[in-house]
Amino acid sequence: MKKKLSIAKIAGIILAVVQLVLSGILSMQIFDMGFLPVKYWAAITAVLAVLFFIAFVTQFFNKAQWVGKILSVLLIAILAFGVRYVGQVADTMKDISKTAGIEKNQVLVVVKEESTAQTLNDLKAGSWGIQYADDVELMGQAADELKKRLDTDLNLTAFDDYETLYPALMSGQVDCMVMNSSYLDMIDDLTMEEEGYYFSDKIRIIETLEFETKAEEPVQANVSEDFDITKDPFIAYVSGIDTYGDITTRSRSDVNILLIANPETRQILIVTTPRDGYVIIPGISGSQKDKLTHAGLYGVNKSIETINSIYDIDINYYARVNFNSVINIVDALGGVDVYSRYDFTSGSNLGEQFHYTEGYNHLNGKQALAFSRERYSFGEGDNQRGKDQMEVIKGIIKKCTSPAILTGFSSIMEEISDQVQTNLPTDSIYALVKMQLEDPREWEMYSYAITATGSREYCYSYTGKSLYVANLSDSSIAQAKSLMEAVMSGQKITEADVAQ
Repeated sequence: MKKKLSIAKIAGIILAVVQLVLSGILSMQIFDMGFLPVKYWAAITAVLAVLFFIAFVTQFFNKAQWVGKILSVLLIAILAFGVRYVGQVADTMKDISKTAGIEKNQVLVVVKEESTAQTLNDLKAGSWGIQYADDVELMGQAADELKKRLDTDLNLTAFDDYETLYPALMSGQVDCMVMNSSYLDMIDDLTMEEEGYYFSDKIRIIETLEFETKAEEPVQANVSEDFDITKDPFIAYVSGIDTYGDITTRSRSDVNILLIANPETRQILIVTTPRDGYVIIPGISGSQKDKLTHAGLYGVNKSIETINSIYDIDINYYARVNFNSVINIVDALGGVDVYSRYDFTSGSNLGEQFHYTEGYNHLNGKQALAFSRERYSFGEGDNQRGKDQMEVIKGIIKKCTSPAILTGFSSIMEEISDQVQTNLPTDSIYALVKMQLEDPREWEMYSYAITATGSREYCYSYTGKSLYVANLSDSSIAQAKSLMEAVMSGQKITEADVAQ
């Protein structure tokens, strides 16, 4: 007569089976994601199989079955966490490009700081200044929304440009000003330069209206069907916008960095172009030049087209980041090591002071942001700021190509999903991670900053007054193009090639 299994052994076998099911789910999840090399996935699967075998077999030995049960319970808890963790990473990665093509425009209702108005209703019977010329459709939407909210016709006065609108607010000609938030920093630059104060310090925002639109032509990855990101050279554009908050908000592009990468030679060339570069914005400014930073006001696609035209290149991918992106991504990486050419203090605009020494500094998110934004501490001003921004990019890339990418992969991908707007496909990110794990050679990184000379010129986006602009050096652009072509063609470049 066959011996019946005890309830304890049956319970143990059930636990082992649950462990087996979770092990199988976790193994398949990791395999489906495809970012681990096969040898690593096989090793993980083998370990899970051995642990199941131990937990299962011990159920048939009276003295060891409780050890097996305890082991199964612990492993089930760990596996359940692993399944949930990997699932969250997979879901996050599916949405990595979810914001590509989405643009949000913010319209502000502002009053002078000393105004007694606290809400829109307080302004209902007042005089309103508005400027339609730069975006008739957006400002028309804003005017309609305000009329709807206040259930009345507003006393709107239309101005030709912001150069006449903001003085009307400051002089009391109008009680409030309706403006595209993208122009706030431009007005700040103008008032600080001409009058010694920041316009934003003299006003209060009463209301923020947000309008979301789908870009007419979302910027697709510019690659062929047989393109392999682990083998073929590519160009990525990093656009840093001068805002906090939602990454989809239209804004000036204050950081304009190109990454020219060749996976075969393991070289990356980082090229930065001055934000004030005096250039043509294709399809927008006609024959009138404008600042490169202003191209971002018309969408990231216009920034890309402008950069393409400067260097006669075709950008393959883009990534758009803002202040919060830098802080959170660097923190998710556990900080980055950044090289500083100078000893200086910065960060007052973040409410803190940070000191940087000459040489390498280990920086957290806020420190990295303050480092990349400082310009007044240097004789080279914006030119040195561009170089420092490239050093931060180097630090991030170096950390991302180290084993740290695995320990913080989930949090890093979550930050990228929420705070980076990109057209880089999920499978391309997985392929790059997998490539680095299979071949952990360090990348050689070189940086080159376009030089320029300053002058005052009229700009398409701000026709009322001449602004400071940077006239890009033709020889510097030619050298950058030569370096790009070398990296793309597989030629090795050296520090001597990028020396300035």
